[in-house]
Amino acid sequence: MKNSTKIHFVIVSCINFLIAARLLFLTFNSDSCKSIILIIIPFPILILLNAVIWLILFLMKKTAYKIYKFNSLALVLLLMLGIVLATKI
Repeated sequence: MKNSTKIHFVIVSCINFLIAARLLFLTFNSDSCKSIILIIIPFPILILLNAVIWLILFLMKKTAYKIYKFNSLALVLLLMLGIVLATKI
């Protein structure tokens, strides 16, 4: 992996993680029954955005698509965690 690809990976992952962590933190601290809305609406949008970039880069045959593939899968796992936190099972 090139240095520029590593930097790209770190930047994209940090941005996604900060947004996801903020949403999970708000959901965890919310005692409202509406806390599921904090997970159901923004997370799929973030996943879809990463997946669209993944598809575009894949079709353009760029190797950076692997970054967005990894981030999309990680966001799906965080979505599951967020749903568990929101429903407090």
